[in-house]
Amino acid sequence: MAAINGLCLGVGLSQLMPMDVLVASRNAKLSFRFIKMGLIPELGSSRFLLARTGFGHASRLMLSGETIDAEEAERIGLVDIVAEPEDLLAVARRTARSMGENPPDAVRAVKRLLTENMSESDLELVQRRELEALTASYKTPEHREAIDAFLEKREPDFKRIRRERSG
Repeated sequence: MAAINGLCLGVGLSQLMPMDVLVASRNAKLSFRFIKMGLIPELGSSRFLLARTGFGHASRLMLSGETIDAEEAERIGLVDIVAEPEDLLAVARRTARSMGENPPDAVRAVKRLLTENMSESDLELVQRRELEALTASYKTPEHREAIDAFLEKREPDFKRIRRERSG
């Protein structure tokens, strides 16, 4: 999770590319300015930007060195959420909390699948990875808690499962 407020350029933006969700304030400005200095992007940002925005937008941003505002960044998929500056941290925290309240094993598995499958061209391999992870998830205490909660018409208590594991 990243909260972007103000100017985010070059390596500062590259460092954010692998994060799950990018939240920007309306006054954020973003740029992959490497080309303006005769440099190329680093930290895998060319791959991550391509995955986030598609070839055309990634090419435009990296080949022009253009600086864009938060609304344009959201429109092309570079950032995921735009918030008012005074709400930026609250929105980022709320978004992070909504993910963090989910079962940790499932969160780790989804993150692993997203990372492994981001540029995988072999659909059979993608599906095999998903099936293996799904099969494993059926056996977790978190899944059992979700089923029990559904049947009992209540919200699942994944925090209880975490406490039981750690203590």
